[in-house]
Order: sequence, then structure tokens, then C-alpha cells
Amino acid sequence: GWSAARTGGARFRVMEAEELAAYDAVLRQRPAGGIRFTGTGQVSEPQAVRDALLAAFAANGGQTIHADATAVRPGAGAAEVALSDGTVIHADRVVVAAGAWSERLMAPFGVRAPLIGERGYSVQSAEHDWPADLPLTVFEDRALAVARFDGGLRASSHVEFGAPSAPPDPRKWRSIEAHLRELGVAFSAQPDRWCGPRPTLPDYLPAIGRLNAHPQVHYAFGHQHLGLTTAARTAEIVEQMALGRPAPGWTDALRIERFG
Repeated sequence: GWSAARTGGARFRVMEAEELAAYDAVLRQRPAGGIRFTGTGQVSEPQAVRDALLAAFAANGGQTIHADATAVRPGAGAAEVALSDGTVIHADRVVVAAGAWSERLMAPFGVRAPLIGERGYSVQSAEHDWPADLPLTVFEDRALAVARFDGGLRASSHVEFGAPSAPPDPRKWRSIEAHLRELGVAFSAQPDRWCGPRPTLPDYLPAIGRLNAHPQVHYAFGHQHLGLTTAARTAEIVEQMALGRPAPGWTDALRIERFG
């Protein structure tokens, strides 16, 4: 199956016996086999990426406002953002990048953004014995991914489609934790639990562009599982558009107007 898959710049090979033996230290039973990928990457701590971006934004004169945006409205050659506390922010340009919650912000402009929350679940433990040189590992027979970050060991699984703000299903966390126990992975008995909605559109492509009818409004959402992976390139494209520079021709296929 992997031989037929499009893996881009990543390559893989069958794991050697000594590579499988490295799991003896962290699993109850050695994997029967596996494949090892190269040409890939992993951030050391996702939250640290966010913190670094915010710090760079502030260093370049950016201002951060912590509030809920309830509406984005077009103005005369500009736009305004209404906040839940009644504040209205006027701007020359606005970028709607609210993930799975972007649909309601785009509705006033007469475009469809048929997003759904492709919700995933994970648990994380600061207590673990997973060595730093053991890579992110996917147990395909369990649909379980285990990865070490600076902040702890994280195990992820499950995909469910639903409303972005729907309450999580605790059975999903219990399922992940049961797999970890069966595998023998050292993990906290009370791990940090997370559930989040990946913003997904029906064709599994993101929406990146500026509105035809309201060119002061830009948007960037719908990156499903690849938000962190494609964030930098998306930001470059939005910057080009906002500055009136030509964007790559293939971004025409990502216009939100494709949904009517």
C-alpha cells in the first residue's frame, strides 16, 4: 500500500532487526515488522511554535487582542470585525483564519464555507520513558500514533466528523489509554486529554484567497490535518495577495467561491 502511495519528498524502507529491537525498552512486545521514513520532520513542541510566531509578530509591531470575533462585515473599501464585548475594529484588510469556526464569519459575504470539524483526540503524559531517538511511531493495526515532544509523550487516534464546539466523547480517550496499557507504554494514569476540530472542506483542499466581491477580505482555513505543516506557505501566499502581488496560479483552485 505504501509503495503505491504518493509520499512527496519522503522515502521509506523496511526496518532492520536492530531498529525493531529498540522498541524492547518501551513496549511489552517487539513489533513484528515496520517501515522507516526519511525526509520528514517534526517540531519539538507545537506550543513553542505558536509562542515564537506571536513573539515575532509583536516584535514587528503587531498587536494581539484576545476576544471572540462574532462577525466580519464589509465596509466602504474596508472591513470591520465585531467582537463579543461590543467592540468594533475597523481595518483596511481582514484575514479570516478561524479554522473550523470560519463558516459563520464568511456567511455575511454571501459565500458558502461548508466546513466540518474533523475532530481528533490525544492524550499526553509528562511521565514517560520514550527515548529521544525513537521516532514518531504509528501502530497501524491500532490506528494509534505515539510521538515524543519536549512537553511529554503524546498518543493520538480517532477521527469523527461533527460540530466544532460539540462536547468531546470520553470513550475515545479511554480507547487510546487502553491501547497504551496493552502495548506496555509508560504513561501517566491521569494524562492531559485533548480534543480538537481540524477544519475540513468537502474536497479536502484548503480555502486560500480573497473574496471576489469584497477584495479587502482574505481567508485561509480548511487545512484539515496539515495546518502546522502548510502554515508558512499559506502565510506567504496571503501576504502576496494582501500586498497586491500576483499569487501562484494554482491558488485559483483554492478559492472559497468554488462552493457557490
